Amino acid sequence: MVVKKQKTKAVIYSRVSSAANKDSASVQRQEQACRKLCTTQGWTIAKNVAEVISGSLPKDKRHTFCKLLETCSARGIKHVVVEGSRTLARSARTAQDLFDMSKKAGVTITTTDIPGLLDPAETNPASTFLRHVIFAYVQLERDMVVHRLQDGLARKRYKAVKESKKDPASTVLSQQGQVKINGRRSLLEMKSWDQARIRKHLGPIFKDYAQGKVTAREMAPLISKKMKLGRTISHETARRMYAAHWA
Repeated sequence: MVVKKQKTKAVIYSRVSSAANKDSASVQRQEQACRKLCTTQGWTIAKNVAEVISGSLPKDKRHTFCKLLETCSARGIKHVVVEGSRTLARSARTAQDLFDMSKKAGVTITTTDIPGLLDPAETNPASTFLRHVIFAYVQLERDMVVHRLQDGLARKRYKAVKESKKDPASTVLSQQGQVKINGRRSLLEMKSWDQARIRKHLGPIFKDYAQGKVTAREMAPLISKKMKLGRTISHETARRMYAAHWA
C-alpha cells in the first residue's frame, strides 16, 4: 500500500500601509512573489491574507497577523510567506517580536528575498546578527523616508506662506484657515472659490450665523446648497469656514 505524502501548506501574507494601496499593484506584486516561492518549494497555498495597516505599529496592534499565527498553529500550517522583511514590519522591535511569536507558534515566516532569514532553525550567531541588521535597516529606511517627507513639507510650507502674502485672494486654505500645501482636495477646494467669492456668496449665511439666526447645523446645508457641492458638509466644516472667512 502506497502512502501518499501529505502536502506542506503555507499562507501568503501581504501588507500595505494605506487603504489607497489595497487594490494597487503593490499587493499583486507581493502575492505574485509569494506564489512563485510556494511553487518552487512545492507548498500548497491554504490561505491568502492582505492587510491595510502601518508596519510601524507594535505587535499588540497587529491583530490580523497575530491571529494568523494562531490559526496556522491550530491547523498545522507551518509556513507564512511574505515578500520581504518590510512586509512583516517597519519597526525593528515589532519585527523581532513577531519573529519570536512565530517561533512559539511553531510557524516559520519565509521571506521571498532572503528565504532563510527568519528560519527559527538558524540559531548560529551569524544568522542572528544578519536578522538584526535587516530589521534595523528596514526601520532606518522608513525613518529616512519620513525625514525627507517632513523636510520637503517644511520647505513647501515656507514657500506657500510666502506666496500667500503676495496673493491672498488665490491662496488655498485648509478648513482651519491655514495655507494648505498637500493632501487630497476637499469638496470645497474643488469648487475653487477664492476669499472674495466666498464672502460675496456665503456672506449672508455667515452673517445670520454671527447674529444667532441659524445654528452651525443649519448653516451647513445652506452652504452646501449655495456652493452646489452635491452633498452636505458637516457642521464642524461650516463652523471652520465661518471662522476662516468671516469671523
